[in-house]
Amino acid sequence: MGTKAFVGLDVHRKLVVATALDARGKQIRQASFGPAPKELRRFLSELPKPTRVVIEATNVWERYFEAAPSTGAEVVVSNPTTTRMIAEASIKTDKVDSATLANLLRLDSIPLVFVPSPEDRATSHDPAAGSRAPCSTGTTSRRTPASIPQSESSLTASR
Repeated sequence: MGTKAFVGLDVHRKLVVATALDARGKQIRQASFGPAPKELRRFLSELPKPTRVVIEATNVWERYFEAAPSTGAEVVVSNPTTTRMIAEASIKTDKVDSATLANLLRLDSIPLVFVPSPEDRATSHDPAAGSRAPCSTGTTSRRTPASIPQSESSLTASR
């Protein structure tokens, strides 16, 4: 059975705008609600199943990522920089953003990010450090750890 509802969430600290589309791209429902996960669960519970949800990797993504599966929804996290490059809109509103995310999800065109397990997120997050955004897939660090040899000659020398 195919997905019946594709949901794009445009999330902010105090507001969530959600747009649900059917498999043909027709809007099923659009709503704005507060940041409490129970409000997202209420919105998702009223949609046809199965449901897929996309959230941009922002500093508040995690609470929605964890809340949505309790309704049976599959959740993916998108790379906000790449998503914006794909979906440049001349009119920028939260409603347009959430609808664009839902449509990109429906078309299987969301640039995904890797989401670490809850255990890894808990151990790697320092609340004083700020953001809990997941890492983009395909991105590599520009820094080379000191324990990695810097040249081929040092590889041979260490053997």
